[in-house]
Amino acid sequence: METLLTSRAALLQGLYEGPAYGLELVARLRARTGGVVRLNTGGVYGTLRSLEGSGHVRSWTRIQGRGRPRRYYELTVPGVKAAEALRRSMTLLIRGVRAPAQRDASGMAERLRRAAEVSRFVDTLRRGVQAGGRRR
Repeated sequence: METLLTSRAALLQGLYEGPAYGLELVARLRARTGGVVRLNTGGVYGTLRSLEGSGHVRSWTRIQGRGRPRRYYELTVPGVKAAEALRRSMTLLIRGVRAPAQRDASGMAERLRRAAEVSRFVDTLRRGVQAGGRRR
């Protein structure tokens, strides 16, 4: 099943846990969601630049040991506020959705049973009309 979530929303939530570099964020979100959220690494960097341009994220470069430089990202104050607002709205949305009650499921089963009966009746009627038309 495909989960629809914008990379912007996912990255805001990933950075809410603390600063990270791009591939670390991708791995963090994948681990946190049990592999359900899988961001395309090419799109991640464009989204991070966009978040930086909007003032939600700041970045810096760090060289660790003899490795190549890595660009780290962290939320700014407006970014934290945006991540918290997103969290609140998602929580309210999820809380507002109720699973169908058992009686709703049994009611649906009854409606499907009746629809099947009507379908059989219509099929029988259609066959009778077709057969009657051939006799003339």
